[in-house]
Amino acid sequence: MTEKQAIDSLEILVAEHGKSPEDFEKFGINLIEQLVKLVQSKGERLFNYFINQLSLVVLFLQPIVAFLIWILFFRKRKEFLFLEHLVFSLHFHAFIYLVLSLCLIIFGLDHWEIILPSILLTSGIYLFFAFRKVYKQKVLKTLLKQSIFSAFYFFLIIIFFVFTIAFSFLLF
Repeated sequence: MTEKQAIDSLEILVAEHGKSPEDFEKFGINLIEQLVKLVQSKGERLFNYFINQLSLVVLFLQPIVAFLIWILFFRKRKEFLFLEHLVFSLHFHAFIYLVLSLCLIIFGLDHWEIILPSILLTSGIYLFFAFRKVYKQKVLKTLLKQSIFSAFYFFLIIIFFVFTIAFSFLLF
């Protein structure tokens, strides 16, 4: 795309949305200021802001995970209320934090190639036994539901982290 085409595209965009070029200019200036902050702090400020936002992200993730569990283990007898699935979600995340804390104490921050597989393995095993204990279903049915849950859960984690990184960049 040539410079003239880019300017024409911007003018069309401005005309379609009723925004003035100054509005886009302000956004561009803010974006450049954020990039300058990022370069000056060598990414440290962005990383710290991102880490500080993670607890809020996990808080917003809880009801979505509980809803996913509610859908997977829905029964016509209304055996479980949504709140019980929410409590299960909180217990599951507490276990993940416990394993993460233990791994960080044992291995430190420099060995993520050991920490991540440890968390994935132990949380997968814990999730299987927790699903079996709480929802009392057969092994194959539990494994199938755990696989479905895990796929959706990792998809949710990726979406939430991408949004958190984007908002962290715009707001740090």
